[in-house]
Amino acid sequence: MPIVNLRLSHLGPLENITFAFDEQVNVFVGPNNCGKSTALTALGNIIACLFEVPSKLYRQTPAEFAIHCLGTHGESREFRGGLPIDVESTAHLHAWEDMLSTLGYTVFVPALRQSTGFRAPWSATAPTGDRFPPPPPQTSVRPRSPWESAEIPEELRRRRALLATDPVLIRDEVAIESMVELHSRAYRWNDPALHGIIAQVATIASEITEGFPMQFLRVAEDQEGLVPQFSTPDGDVPFNVLSQGTQSVMQWLTYVLAGYAKYYGYPTNLAAQPGVVIIDEIDAHLHPAAQRRVIPALQRHFPRLQIFCSTHSPLMLAGLKMSQ
Repeated sequence: MPIVNLRLSHLGPLENITFAFDEQVNVFVGPNNCGKSTALTALGNIIACLFEVPSKLYRQTPAEFAIHCLGTHGESREFRGGLPIDVESTAHLHAWEDMLSTLGYTVFVPALRQSTGFRAPWSATAPTGDRFPPPPPQTSVRPRSPWESAEIPEELRRRRALLATDPVLIRDEVAIESMVELHSRAYRWNDPALHGIIAQVATIASEITEGFPMQFLRVAEDQEGLVPQFSTPDGDVPFNVLSQGTQSVMQWLTYVLAGYAKYYGYPTNLAAQPGVVIIDEIDAHLHPAAQRRVIPALQRHFPRLQIFCSTHSPLMLAGLKMSQ
């Protein structure tokens, strides 16, 4: 269900401000140091909940928030408190769980996206008669959360099992390991729909970077390990050979879609499921023409996602309403 508004006080450059939100698209624009990333990070901490707001954003006066969303039947629901969120109070923790259950899938994608030559490792426990392994363990470490070792409600446990969330950086390890895991699950479960998630990442990225169509081919092997391979106009290439802009888009698309599918148990009707996606610097590394295609592509494929993002590009605003 959509988030209606968010009030933040005493956080970074934001003294006391209320944001009213559109139910589909919300783009934060403005110069550096005006608070775009602060607002998105705070929103991500409240609804994605698997990372800490950086300590540099806190002042001597405690930070506070209030967030409103719509319930299943259109009723208004409010969740308020201080940042960091108080997890010692059982009532507060269950109120948080209730809000998250109402929203459905939520994810925060930070602005920095690192590309390397990472390979997912082989496993010694590959299925008999085939070298392809079960999903490799994730190597990225999730920053400690104040409720990491607490007796937490089931909804928070469910979210803790999703991809690691960091307030600053995602790495290509996350995308590569997620694609390898999905491919392995499809192999072991004999479920072509799981391949479809990786295929959809390539399809949406192709729409955004129009003129450079891509298709997922296979998980390939080299001496260093496993890597997703794609068919492109330049031939069949591994993930890390793609351009920085293409890799950046495919990183956050994989980050969003892999968690989206996992949260709902890999359904066949993923696009029908509600969710909230927050992407800081959504236009990073993209050509101006591609920037204009990002939000329309997301809306076409996932009409029930409420989108929050920041940008420095006026081209990202083409076709949006003032309320967005």
